[in-house]
Amino acid sequence: MTLGPLNITPFTVSFAFYFAGMVSALGAAALGRRARALLGVAYAALAAGGIAHTVLFLQRWIIGGYPPLSGLFDAVVFFAWTSIIVFGIAETLFRTRWLALFVGVLEVALFAYAADCDPTIRPLMPVLKSTWLVIHVFAYMTAYSIMAIACFNAILFYGYLNAQGESEQTRRFDSLVYRLVAFGFPLLTVGILTGAVWANRTWGRYWGWDIKETWSLITWIAYAVYLHLRFWSRGWAMPALRRSASLNWLALLGFLFILVTFLFLKYLPAAQMSKHVYL
Repeated sequence: MTLGPLNITPFTVSFAFYFAGMVSALGAAALGRRARALLGVAYAALAAGGIAHTVLFLQRWIIGGYPPLSGLFDAVVFFAWTSIIVFGIAETLFRTRWLALFVGVLEVALFAYAADCDPTIRPLMPVLKSTWLVIHVFAYMTAYSIMAIACFNAILFYGYLNAQGESEQTRRFDSLVYRLVAFGFPLLTVGILTGAVWANRTWGRYWGWDIKETWSLITWIAYAVYLHLRFWSRGWAMPALRRSASLNWLALLGFLFILVTFLFLKYLPAAQMSKHVYL
């Protein structure tokens, strides 16, 4: 039984604006400081996409009668939505110029992935009728979005380090990687802990070494190692940026683990027995 077909208009409008924002940001990046107006167009297009995206989210909530967080389509759309919100906050605070391009690419990629998922709105399964669903998914998706922005900053750090060496911009992107991971890590921890509490209430055990639980733990460990090494490396006898260059790859690896955990585990044979993987 379904509650009604997806009205794809907000989805299509969101995708169109995000694509326009990505292309405009790419043009602005290619032209450099001469293209401030084009960068403004990119910001406007991404903002318009975010508005249409919010309409899509609310529309599915109203039709279904519950927060649309349970299926793969809704989870990907929500990840994309939290990403555009985190981008807006980060760009307002830090004015990097480059994040518009990366986030545009991320939004287009996520929407292209979602377009291949089943968008049917179905009645919520009894096990998902819990406030823990909202807390758990919201914490994880927000953490994933922050770590995506941190990953983009790590890419920019290595790019500027290779092109400019120890410049102000290089140090700035290095600082942003650390600050974003430090902010996102507690949310990642909340995601794991609320998932464990929810699992205990549902199945009578906190942890079962399910494939997604295992990969979630691997992701958490990667970021925990990064934060601990960033703290303890202050005593290493090497220049600060060399220390960062030896550690920031963990921010890239952590986001790769996020993508595996969230999107790609379902393709593994072991996922067929999982209670957590979106199929």
